[in-house]
This record gives sequence, C-alpha cells and structure tokens, in this order.
Amino acid sequence: MDNAAVQFCPLLQKFMSRPQSRSERSLNSKLERSLATYAIAAGAAGMGLLALAPSAAAEVVYTPAHVRIGTDGLQTYSLDVNHDGVPDFYFLHTHATNNIGLYVNGVGSGEAGVQVGKEFPSQANARKAGGAIGPEKHFTSYAAGQFAEMARKHINSSNVAYYFGSWVNVKGRYLGLRFNIGGETHYGWARFNLHFDNGLAMHATLTGYAYETKADKAIVAGDEGAGALACLALGRAGNKQPVAAGR
Repeated sequence: MDNAAVQFCPLLQKFMSRPQSRSERSLNSKLERSLATYAIAAGAAGMGLLALAPSAAAEVVYTPAHVRIGTDGLQTYSLDVNHDGVPDFYFLHTHATNNIGLYVNGVGSGEAGVQVGKEFPSQANARKAGGAIGPEKHFTSYAAGQFAEMARKHINSSNVAYYFGSWVNVKGRYLGLRFNIGGETHYGWARFNLHFDNGLAMHATLTGYAYETKADKAIVAGDEGAGALACLALGRAGNKQPVAAGR
C-alpha cells in the first residue's frame, strides 16, 4: 500500500502491520485483489464524473497540525488556512497580573472572522463535531477590529478563580472560520484542545484545520473530506495526495 495512504489511515495501518495467520494472509490477498479492482473502477468512474462536473466542484481541504499556544507555547500565532502565504487568522495569548486568556481575530480582509454566539458576540463558539459552519451563522468582523475571546481566567484579590468563554477546559472542539480567497467568502474550521492549570497557566493546542474550496458553501465541523473507503481506494491506486478529497 502507498505510504501516504497508510499514514492517512492510522486504523488501517494498525491492522495491516499486526502479525497475521495463514488464513488471514489468504483473505488479505483476496481483499487486495478486490480493492485493486475497486480502485480501478472507482478511478474510471471518477474520471467520468470529472468530465461532467463543473470546474468549481466542492472540496474540503484538511491540514493536520500540532501547534501549542499559551504558557508553554507560542504567545501569538498566525494561521494560513489555505496555504497561500497570507495569514487568515491571528491568535493572541494574553497574560497579566490576575488574568490569562486566548483571543482570536480574522486578518487580511473585512470578510475574515470567527463564529460567535448570537447572545455573546464577543465570545468565540466552541463547536462540537457535526454542526454546520456557514453563511447563516454569526461571525466577528475584521473590518470592525473585533477580537473574539476564546477563554479567559481571572483570579481576584481573594485568590478565587473565575472563568469566561466557551473554550474553558475543552478537548476536540471546533472554531468556525470565515475568510476570503480571491475576493470570495469561504468557510472552515480549526480544532483545539484547551485547559487551564492551577494559578495563571493556560495550554491550547491546534490539532488540525480545514476549509471548503467552494465559495459561500457551508462546511461541517470536523469534516476532513475523506472516508475510510475512499482512503482504501486511494491507497491501492497509488494516489499521493490523500489530504484533499472531493465530494
């Protein structure tokens, strides 16, 4: 199997690398032949669909990441979602005498912003996987100079801690993104883990991000653009670009 496909499918990699019995090897041999046939058929069908599809077909582009922001990481971080060399979002870790927190803002155009709550427009939403991120949602506006609060901890003079924002002590939550590509509005997400320690210490980790290549089209939080079956077919066909998968 193609190395890129194996890396892209960790569960498949674990299965294929474990010791196998004689009967399993025989079964896998048959499975490989079946998958090879499927990949050829899928590739032929895909070429036919490409010939009929419009040039602006919808596609999700996913990028895995491991960026630490906070007490033991970066103090600021610029995120270039579509890898065009132009930052789209700016993250700021703040630390004062009795406050510590993480803030975010879109950069580059008036369209850039992050999804916020209707009732709390200054706080960035921490979305669970599966929800839609698109035109009908509420976003901050770079043009208005708005920073959205992701999470903040305040310790008062009596040493009592107060927490603010929907990103306090969460894992695998999604930040809705809206930004500009070539004068058109696109939507995406960024996945974070974030937690506070005792005292004034905060640790945030960006673990991945994705965007929809079709303008004005919503994206589902957590959509990485490729399923397990597509992964198998791509691996058998020797496809070297598993990160972007059309729908």
